[in-house]
Amino acid sequence: ANINGVAADGGDAARPDSEAPKAATPSSGGASNSVLTSYAYRGYHEMAWIINRFAHIARLHGLVDVCINSLTRIYTLPNIEIQEAFLKLREQAKCYYHRPQELQSGLDVISNTNLVYFTPAQKAEFFTLKGQFLAKLGKLEEANHAFATGIQLDLGSPKAWAAWGRYNDERFCSNMPDTTGAVNAISCYMQAAGLSKRPRVRRYLARTLWLLSQDDASGNVCAAFDTYKSEMPTWYWIAFIPQLLAGLDAPYSRQVQQILLRIAKQYPQALYYGLRTAREESQVARRRQTLGPSQAPLNSTPPSTAADAVSSPTPGLSGGAVAPAIEDLMPKLKTAHPLLALSMETMIDQIVHRLKPCPEEDIYRLVHTLLLDGLQQLHLHVSQGRFDLGLVDTIVSNTCRVALGLPSGAIKARFELDFGRVREMDLCEYVTKLYQWQQMLRQVIKRRPTKLMLSLFSPFLVEFEQQKFEDVEVPGQYLQLSDSNDDFVRIERFLPELSIVLRSNGVSRNLAIRGGDGSIVHFAVQHSTSRHYHQEERWVQLYRNLDAASEQGRDTWEQHRLAFHLPTIVSLAPHIRLVQEQPNTFMLQDVYDSACARNGNAEIAPVLYFVRQMRSLASQLSSAEEANLVLFEQICQRLVPASLLSDDVRLHAASPMDYWLYRENFSYQVSVGIALAYMIASTQRTPAKLGISRTTGNLFLSDMVPTQATPGLMHSKEPVPFRLTPNIQVFVTELGLEGIVPLAIYKVMLRFTEIEHLLRDFLDLYVRDELISMPTVKPLAAANPLALAEMCERNVRLIVHRAGQLAETLPAKDVQEKDLSPMQPLIQLLGQAVAP
Repeated sequence: ANINGVAADGGDAARPDSEAPKAATPSSGGASNSVLTSYAYRGYHEMAWIINRFAHIARLHGLVDVCINSLTRIYTLPNIEIQEAFLKLREQAKCYYHRPQELQSGLDVISNTNLVYFTPAQKAEFFTLKGQFLAKLGKLEEANHAFATGIQLDLGSPKAWAAWGRYNDERFCSNMPDTTGAVNAISCYMQAAGLSKRPRVRRYLARTLWLLSQDDASGNVCAAFDTYKSEMPTWYWIAFIPQLLAGLDAPYSRQVQQILLRIAKQYPQALYYGLRTAREESQVARRRQTLGPSQAPLNSTPPSTAADAVSSPTPGLSGGAVAPAIEDLMPKLKTAHPLLALSMETMIDQIVHRLKPCPEEDIYRLVHTLLLDGLQQLHLHVSQGRFDLGLVDTIVSNTCRVALGLPSGAIKARFELDFGRVREMDLCEYVTKLYQWQQMLRQVIKRRPTKLMLSLFSPFLVEFEQQKFEDVEVPGQYLQLSDSNDDFVRIERFLPELSIVLRSNGVSRNLAIRGGDGSIVHFAVQHSTSRHYHQEERWVQLYRNLDAASEQGRDTWEQHRLAFHLPTIVSLAPHIRLVQEQPNTFMLQDVYDSACARNGNAEIAPVLYFVRQMRSLASQLSSAEEANLVLFEQICQRLVPASLLSDDVRLHAASPMDYWLYRENFSYQVSVGIALAYMIASTQRTPAKLGISRTTGNLFLSDMVPTQATPGLMHSKEPVPFRLTPNIQVFVTELGLEGIVPLAIYKVMLRFTEIEHLLRDFLDLYVRDELISMPTVKPLAAANPLALAEMCERNVRLIVHRAGQLAETLPAKDVQEKDLSPMQPLIQLLGQAVAP
């Protein structure tokens, strides 16, 4: 049998039959002759396999010309198998697919191929490829017909269903608000998700959720989802539990309830924590709606730091229609798994109510929050040359609210004495007073023991192995996007020792859980006042999805050096969560605090020095930018030496080799953090948010959330693209900044951008959730869905553009003629970041 091909130069005419390689097919002479023929040509068959494999790897590395030239060597073989002929033609077509000027040549390769001897699955893949080429060429009706033909040839092909869904998805995006394309796309995506058993299913489900959110008043998209009656990939829906809970208040709530009910029955422990938190949040929202803002119970949390999280903790949970849906789901989960639900509820209740911070610890946390707000306002005023340092109304109201919320006693009386005239204070006096309070409370907490017996707080947790009614898994394992829960570790017992950990931003009680496999997992019980409480959980979930979706084809070096070390966060209540802690972890802020303690300096000394000197320099220099630069250099020389981090790591390193390896791994990890922070425009990367492993140098990416230049726009106004402080620059060294850092940043972004549609598949969903969680945007979403869609599109394009900037390379011609680095755009951004 003859397989028609095309010339190596991509010509339109098919290669003559006499020049085409012969496919190995059964001979009419009998089975024995066929076997002998197969053995006689086995060497050629192996050569064909090697050629195809080499071409495939070359294409994956972007060497398209090498791939095409290698494939032409198959024509020199006298005989090849049908499978190898199929692989050769598929690779050749994919090479042309990524070259816009050669799309027609790729289409000709497929159109001129004799498909008689291929299997139905191979024919279906050819027609799917043909549809993709036609869609790129703008021949939409022909493309739709090709996709339909491919599906008819092989109804069980998830690739064909996914490609057809992508085609309809793009047509819907270009013809919004017409939902015809969305109806077809959601049917195809659900078929592909049901047939495929691979992690890429999460991409289809992300698009499905987003398409459901784009439904109009007719409900056609939701109806298309309801018509799917095949197998539901319940396991992969677990990755989107926060989005599903948010959807309970959306028009597609009935579809979301069906999915959550399946999860509740099959994987109850994956859903219980989030469902319990959502129920409590909806109850709080309902109480506020009933009482009104003026009669709502007083909360000691400052409004500027937690009001956003309280008013809309999870996107969509407004306390209206969502409350009955949650109240309906929780009893069904408890009915299906009564003993498990009782064990989990008792365990959570003990952690929430028995491990509360003492009054001094709670006040320390609130004072630190007020101090951060004051320092930010002080720096903002002075750096812009404004010396009217009066307190803004927000800071005054926050301080008064904290004072009213303090428990009666000596502490409250002293706080009211110091801050009773807060309206008359300026920012410098206000910040100094708060710093004194922070130091006083820190000394009180330090005098207390750092290790306590857990039995003093909760005898139930100490005896958990006897008290539980059913095995409970260690929290947070469902967040890791595993392939199954067969190997999940169950709680054996809680260790009897409770650790009290004092950080610059608060005090946490750390639990240690021993698993059934002997492992020990540490969790910090955090009572958060951050405005980014649920926001951080959403974005960590996005990073995990992107990392898992781009894992295929990654080599061992990338998996180890460029791994994402993300926090495992499990919500127990609206403002209480478990965060998995890594032993021997320190914050960059801890290095600075230790240096200040050794030298006898106050931690806020650089800020106060900046304010004092700025007043005198403002009149001497022509602009505030020049004064900022002069003061920056003075502070680095006198108060914050650039060698603090290097000295601290060198002090704990066992040998020079350990120090070198630690620094190398840290350089790679800093690059990962830089890449993600630049992509989403996360600018608030303070030293207290930079956790570093003392043993490995791994960087733990906490509070990595986007900054909004204006409401609804995820963009940064900072003058530098990356946060590379002098201490990080000195520790990484100039060689690392020129070698390791740009390469690692490029590799991280390349894995996101080289996979077609990967970023958009997830960003459309997560950016929309981010926007509707904002109190300023949510009313717009309800009144004008098209305006919300435009806002989402603008933010997604910005994020994709920034990712493309970091993965951009110069053409080979420019590199040779201008003697530039291929990564010159990225190197220019690094130059801006390290410049004073």
